[in-house]
Amino acid sequence: MTSDTLVQKIPRTVVRMSLRATRLPLHAAEAAFSGGAPDWPPTLAYEGVEAGVKRAIGVVLRDEVLRREGELEGEKVDRLRHAAELSVAADLREEEADRELAARKQHDADVRREAARTEQQRKAEISRQAAERKQKAARNADARQKTVQEAAQATKKAADRRARARRRTTIEAETGAVKTAKAANRRAQSAKKADEQIERSAAARRNGR
Repeated sequence: MTSDTLVQKIPRTVVRMSLRATRLPLHAAEAAFSGGAPDWPPTLAYEGVEAGVKRAIGVVLRDEVLRREGELEGEKVDRLRHAAELSVAADLREEEADRELAARKQHDADVRREAARTEQQRKAEISRQAAERKQKAARNADARQKTVQEAAQATKKAADRRARARRRTTIEAETGAVKTAKAANRRAQSAKKADEQIERSAAARRNGR
């Protein structure tokens, strides 16, 4: 190992050890809160700082290994941040899709309720109109029945009047015939009596000679 390499390796080791030492408090928080996720925001924040420190010190010390290590760690942090951002964006899109789906479901439910209410009103109106038509038909039937009954009663009364008139005519005719017959009988009796009187007078005259 050359002296230049040794000179570079010592600061590199110190930097790594110092960074690991400063990360010790974060380990406890990671164990408690990160759930083992590599994209936990505090972890990414620290690793981003760590990568920047390695790059900066690597440049100052002309330590390509440390600088390159910082760059690789920085790229890893960037990838993890980008993935986290994509995950957050996906979660937001999913939440938005869930809200839109819930809104569509609510809208569909409202449309179905309104359609059911409209259909119920339509059926109620049909039932009301049918009931009105039935009542009107019943009233018309009653009116027709009343008209038929009145016509029948009028016809019966007219027939009764005609029958009474015929009976009166018959009675009057019969009464007239009886009177005529009685008058003829009286005339016949009077004629008979006159004939008898004449006969008696003639007989008396014959006997008086």
